[in-house]
Amino acid sequence: MVKLFLSVFSRSWNPVEFRRPEMDEGSFILNAAARKVRWIVPASALLLIAFSLFFRTEGESVAFEQEPVVAQIPTPVFSVEELLDFSPVPPVLPPGHDPVFQLPDAPSVTEKKAPWVPARIRRVQRALHPVIVREAQEHGLDPSLVKAIILAESGYNPKAVSSRGAKGLMQLMPGTARSLGVVDVFDPRHNIRGGVKYFKELLERFGGDLKLALAAYNAGTRKVLKYRGIPPFQSTHAYVQKVLDYYEYFKSRERSESA
Repeated sequence: MVKLFLSVFSRSWNPVEFRRPEMDEGSFILNAAARKVRWIVPASALLLIAFSLFFRTEGESVAFEQEPVVAQIPTPVFSVEELLDFSPVPPVLPPGHDPVFQLPDAPSVTEKKAPWVPARIRRVQRALHPVIVREAQEHGLDPSLVKAIILAESGYNPKAVSSRGAKGLMQLMPGTARSLGVVDVFDPRHNIRGGVKYFKELLERFGGDLKLALAAYNAGTRKVLKYRGIPPFQSTHAYVQKVLDYYEYFKSRERSESA
């Protein structure tokens, strides 16, 4: 575009002006100026329009590239009534789409003490409260801890299935469920009983170390033994901290309700 302007301008600019004999000095100056203006004005206007279009296109292109993309994450929909309707064939979650990812991160209890668990989850939790308390007490666990594990594992969705094949409220793997004698992993009572029993075994195996037991529940016993501690996986460290935050939440809520 600049080359075009220079080409047009150069044709209009003649450094040597010849004065015809019949022209006086004033006419000569006016005539020369008119010839220059006749070319400069259209060429300048053309150049301004070209630059305007160029910068506008560039600006619009950048704005389009920076348009934010909001991921739509589906949330499992269920009610208390659905807990009594145990479907034998649950929907399978896509890879990398574990149920816990659909829950808001648990804020630290020191930062936020107001309830943050969605109302629909609290309703399901209340419906399952008797089962959780019974199984937890039978195996010597704190019911608040069991509630925290369920919330982190499945978001209280009894039909949840992870990309790795873990199923139900406490996300039991098929082999683990069989070894625990779980008949129906999608029955909340069976799943909670098996999950509580399994976690109690992990807690005893790691000498009552809650963090190691949680890490083993998430990443597997072999990984914890291999690394002699919590495996160096970001997902496992995040899981352990999340359950601990949930645990503190449920304990604080239990204290406030009993006060």
